[in-house]
Amino acid sequence: MRRLNLVDAYLHQYIYRGTPKTLPENLRYHLATLLGIHESELRETAQDIAIPDAVFLPWLDIDISAGHGSISDDLAEAGDSWVFDRQFLQQISHADISALRMLSVKGDSMSPVLEDGDMILIDLNDTQPSPPGIFVLFDGVGLMTKSVELIPHSTAGQVRIAPANPHYSAYQRSYDDIRIVGRVIWFSRRLVRSGASRHF
Repeated sequence: MRRLNLVDAYLHQYIYRGTPKTLPENLRYHLATLLGIHESELRETAQDIAIPDAVFLPWLDIDISAGHGSISDDLAEAGDSWVFDRQFLQQISHADISALRMLSVKGDSMSPVLEDGDMILIDLNDTQPSPPGIFVLFDGVGLMTKSVELIPHSTAGQVRIAPANPHYSAYQRSYDDIRIVGRVIWFSRRLVRSGASRHF
């Protein structure tokens, strides 16, 4: 609440007493961004309201695996979207906002860099693994999240596809045999998992 220039009692009153009944639009969008949720969760109706500083990023309805991958190559956008503050997006990336998409990670091959359930932001325009980085790609088997880098002086433009988890093995593919969907530029993670035990 301090980041919203409000006292803690304001949020407490809203949650436990229902006052105000509806959050002001500008406050609702900023609060949703800070909480990493869709702003519709903070209002009673689901109609879209145009806010100058709010950016809606589409959610890709695909299974992105950080383990064995998914056989789906469907990049269809789901109806949901994430709301971000435009200035925040400009701080974390200079990418074209229209090319940004949100996805979720499944599996543990990129642990501890990316964990199962992490929400990732990718740039669809950045599909060249130079410089190396973490990408969403289709390797002929499935869609996955992996570190990708070009192998210098290799024939047929070989790339190295590598996990972060040492329990998984890296492998090589020809660049022409894979499809890079986009570079991962940001992620969001829940610090406390549902049902997790707490130790003090």
